[in-house]
Amino acid sequence: MATYVLVGGAWLGGWCWKPIARHLRGQGHDAYPLTLTGLGERVHLASPQVDLETHITDVVNIIEFEDLRDVVLLGHSYAGIVVTGAADRIPERIAQLVYLDSEPVPDGLAFLETQPPEIRQHTQPVVTKHGDGWRLPMPSWDELENVYGASLEGLGEQQRELMRSRAVAQPFGTYTQPLRLANAVLRGVLPKLLITNSFPLAQVKALIASEHPWFRELAGPEWRFVELPTGHWPMFSRPDDLAALLIEIPPMGSTRYRVGCHPTSENRTTRQSDDASSTVAHPPKLCAAYGARYPTVMSQSPGKVGKIVPGRWARGIATRAPTLFTEVPSPPSTMI
Repeated sequence: MATYVLVGGAWLGGWCWKPIARHLRGQGHDAYPLTLTGLGERVHLASPQVDLETHITDVVNIIEFEDLRDVVLLGHSYAGIVVTGAADRIPERIAQLVYLDSEPVPDGLAFLETQPPEIRQHTQPVVTKHGDGWRLPMPSWDELENVYGASLEGLGEQQRELMRSRAVAQPFGTYTQPLRLANAVLRGVLPKLLITNSFPLAQVKALIASEHPWFRELAGPEWRFVELPTGHWPMFSRPDDLAALLIEIPPMGSTRYRVGCHPTSENRTTRQSDDASSTVAHPPKLCAAYGARYPTVMSQSPGKVGKIVPGRWARGIATRAPTLFTEVPSPPSTMI
């Protein structure tokens, strides 16, 4: 059984994971939906001093104080930068990093710097005028779709009402403080999964092929990719499918097989290539131990590589998260 720590994106709290957590626990897994400082039920702790390091510490603390190990650490949207920072602090406790419609932000960049220029220009005046200079209120649906480029696919009136009623302003320091990473070597070893919801494949492949420094990391053997076609908030638009996907994709090995845990020969990670006949675009190199534990994952399911999912995140893709994905049934199971 797996242990999941779930971190929502901007304006959201642990409440957004309620259906997902219920499903995971119902299947015997441990689930820890996390509310970051200043959001959700912790809105009373919001202040100008809340920044990215505060949110990284939130994640580190729940893992350490609950003594969690072999954690599947998931970050949605903005929280991608948060889980990247947390995994850098405590890599020995993480089994796998999951980016949900999100991205790994490079060392030294702030989240706001990863956004297209038009979003950066739009955001600061809003913070100044409507957020007392340190808060970013949740934009209108029209702004989210047409300014931020976020797909609202799958969000009906009920889901929108729930989000709007519980969303709170984002402490803006979390957007402007640069990420600082110390474990660059381990970052290239820790297994990572990117779950795409609305990113077009053609542009992503071009960025990876061009060896753009922001996207070069995604070509590494530690990456796997899954598609869950929907809008930017799958925890609301496809909660059952998202939960099933998380259960279906087990952690990539346990602590004793992961590099950097114990410097003994029997605990070093051994990797092997997938079968050359596998019908995938970029076959990952998986741990030999992982293949023994989960042989069905080593046998790739057939899929039509190259489907472009409709979505409105294409605008500004050069400064947003990349991914590769395959066409899969619902709920999805094919990995590349």
